[in-house]
Amino acid sequence: EGGKFSGGFDINVFTEVQKT
Repeated sequence: EGGKFSGGFDINVFTEVQKT
């Protein structure tokens, strides 16, 4: 995979979770 969850929003989701 390369470190993605579904399509290519791993960095976005990760940042959101870390921010919250």
